[in-house]
Amino acid sequence: FRYGGLEKDGIYLDETNMRMCYTHRSMFMQLIGALIDEGKKDKALKALEYCEKVIPAKNVPYDIMSIGIDYNDDDQIYFKLPHYWHEVGRDKEAERILCAVATNACEYLQWYATFPPHRLVTYTNSCDRQMRYLLAAINGLKECKSKKADDFQKLYDVVEKSQIGHLLAAQYQRYAEQEAAEAEGEE
Repeated sequence: FRYGGLEKDGIYLDETNMRMCYTHRSMFMQLIGALIDEGKKDKALKALEYCEKVIPAKNVPYDIMSIGIDYNDDDQIYFKLPHYWHEVGRDKEAERILCAVATNACEYLQWYATFPPHRLVTYTNSCDRQMRYLLAAINGLKECKSKKADDFQKLYDVVEKSQIGHLLAAQYQRYAEQEAAEAEGEE
């Protein structure tokens, strides 16, 4: 399969082509994950390098879905693509992707923070999602022993204390109360 020159600078990809590129990156991740599971880290590294060469971030940015989301044993979100780079010993590559994800989440959260409270309430789930993505990126950066984890942690802490954090805390409280009421009703 030929990737049509995605490595060239300044190309335009419409929404349909971008989704196709995300799909191809996801397919690479399935291959890479299988190779790592089989203990073939050398082949996984070659696949990672080839994926980056033919589907570079300069033209196909790291979208949350294109880097893969999964849950670890503690039910915490992690991102597959940077995790695979970490697994093959290339923490700088993992850090680069995680910083892109964290930066994107911070930009969304900063945008949401400009909303008045009555409007922000309609974006509660989106805020929650971006906070979770940011936290997953921070945890990945910590796993890679990146000093950038502390910088993003500080930003996370600021958002947590902002109107967004208060809104999410209220939502979590409502969820906890609903679960408690449902559990009580089952008894």
